[in-house]
Amino acid sequence: MARLLIVDSNLELGALIASAAGSRGHSARLARSGQAALSALTQEHFDVALVDLVLPDMGGTDVLAQLRAWNIPAIALSGVYKGERYAREALDVYGAKFFFEKPFQMGALLTAVDRAARGGGPRPVDEPIVRGVATNALPEHESFETDLLLVDADPLAVGDPQPPSDEHEALLEDHEAQFEELQPIEEEFLRPLLLGPEDEERPPEPTPASEHPLPFGDRGRVWAEDSTRSGMSGPRILASTQTSGSLAQSPVPKLITAFYEARHHGELTLRQGDVTKLIHFEEGQPVYAASNLVHERFGRFCARKGLVPDTELMAVAELAQEAGLRTGEAMVRLGLLTPEQRRTLLEEQIREIIWSTFVWDRGEYALSNKTLARPDVVKLSVFSGDLILQGVSRSETLLSLRRKMGAQRRMFPTSEPPYSLHELTLSDAQAQLVAHADGSKNVADLLTLTDLSEREGLATLLGLEWTGQLHERPGESPQRRISFGF
Repeated sequence: MARLLIVDSNLELGALIASAAGSRGHSARLARSGQAALSALTQEHFDVALVDLVLPDMGGTDVLAQLRAWNIPAIALSGVYKGERYAREALDVYGAKFFFEKPFQMGALLTAVDRAARGGGPRPVDEPIVRGVATNALPEHESFETDLLLVDADPLAVGDPQPPSDEHEALLEDHEAQFEELQPIEEEFLRPLLLGPEDEERPPEPTPASEHPLPFGDRGRVWAEDSTRSGMSGPRILASTQTSGSLAQSPVPKLITAFYEARHHGELTLRQGDVTKLIHFEEGQPVYAASNLVHERFGRFCARKGLVPDTELMAVAELAQEAGLRTGEAMVRLGLLTPEQRRTLLEEQIREIIWSTFVWDRGEYALSNKTLARPDVVKLSVFSGDLILQGVSRSETLLSLRRKMGAQRRMFPTSEPPYSLHELTLSDAQAQLVAHADGSKNVADLLTLTDLSEREGLATLLGLEWTGQLHERPGESPQRRISFGF
């Protein structure tokens, strides 16, 4: 199958695309800067490239031009440049085969990858653009058009969903009852993301694609990432197809945001020591979670809430075993809970399992296309952006927040946020804090301007960073900026 080059500074989104592409038999290499992408071109052959138009060190169009010179079909992505005007320029001037706006449907993106790998040609200028994919790019006599329609109708039918493994079944056998201790996950499955070689040589400069100025053609240098914060310098290239990585580099909220941005389904496995937790996603939203910790069983959870006496748990377990019931069903039959209470508590349990992973700053994660094994489980219905904001506030201590949101950090609005600001549930004080976070003030300054407590203010800023609304531009000199009228 195809060898992909994914050029995107978003580590979590790039890893998710690589994992999804792997489900179709492709392999991938992730370059998080333009220079890293150019270096990769001198080191190995690629069949298709996916390029974000906003990169830390150069315009994505410069990378597209290089790919065109190397005769490598490219797919352009952008969360900033949206609309048919930009799509036409990416396709007709810079030579991209397809153009996708972020957020996008992972299934449609993978279908475009398949088409580009098979030599699909560019879209004629007079053809409209639908859902980010050129309408005539999929020949009517081939199955690709059918695949795309299936993806549009059913976003869950992405790639080749994998049957649950034995380990996966052990966690999902009954999320309300007996979770057995898991065997350690294979080291190969949860290996950290590997950093590849530095930029050693640049390919020859290609002939410019066009002399005409374009809206994003002459965009200046985008703010570079702070290499000191990540402990790395120079271009960063991730070797081989990656379905796993380190939580020290990719906090769980950022992984949740990556699923949302790709509108992807699948499973996120998290491991810290002997503790393993699973989060399932449908259409980019977390819907279910499970844990192998004994105290996170449903019965113990209800006892901690004071809703079921500890003395009743034995009777509940006996009835569940004799009648083949789930713990919650047994509680309802014994009159300890109503059906409505059971559902509410299950949703709360799922939230708390997810939130408990937000503070994991070590351990590993793994991505897969596994589907939820039991269709009858209670699913969480909450917007992932709000889930992250609430979870940060609930799980982080003041000491941890002070460490993660240092007083001298300067937070700026992100150019391509995964969530629209109006989608997030913010209080008036939180909304004012967002307005003040324009880069002219550091965190200490922002805390003096808000009515929120220190803990609430820091939690809001961290939550907004993890949802991709704010980011830091290290080394940026303070200056007066417009703050939405505040």
